[in-house]
Amino acid sequence: MKEILKKIESFLETKSKREMILIFVLAFLCFFTLTFMLIYDRAWNYFLTIKQTKLDLERQLLSLQEQPPIPKVYGDKELKSEIQKLEDSIVLQEKQKERLQGNFNHFLALNHLGKKYFLNTFVIQQEGEEFLLYGEGNFKEAFLFLEELENLQMLEIKGASIYPKKKNLEFFMNLEALYGVLQ
Repeated sequence: MKEILKKIESFLETKSKREMILIFVLAFLCFFTLTFMLIYDRAWNYFLTIKQTKLDLERQLLSLQEQPPIPKVYGDKELKSEIQKLEDSIVLQEKQKERLQGNFNHFLALNHLGKKYFLNTFVIQQEGEEFLLYGEGNFKEAFLFLEELENLQMLEIKGASIYPKKKNLEFFMNLEALYGVLQ
């Protein structure tokens, strides 16, 4: 290795500055070209892979867009059964929508009653179809609240606990939502 370096050094000493610059530029270009070729090959393969993946995804998208969302039914009986299935699905979704809106309406009605009777503390918690209430207020307002709550036809009282205190009345209630016609 030392001999090779000595030969290169003696070779360079015999050359002029112009020739040394040209040799340096040639060596630089050779190393740059070699590095570029190695990187270019990898980059080109990556580019082709990405392009192929994009084309495959576009083909899949086109095939999905060409498929009709509802299967074609040609017979009269099959068509009627398909219509019946869709109508049943719509009815089920409407019932779910009404139930969810009903729960929200129940929640709003309970909140309105709590504010109407100026209860000191009033908390509503919903767990599925049930509402859990906690309230505290003076005797008159609390009893008026409980009386109006009992008159509501959209909620059924499943359980109630009332605790009198010196100046207030504290109550816990478990209510269940009734569905159907809400008044």
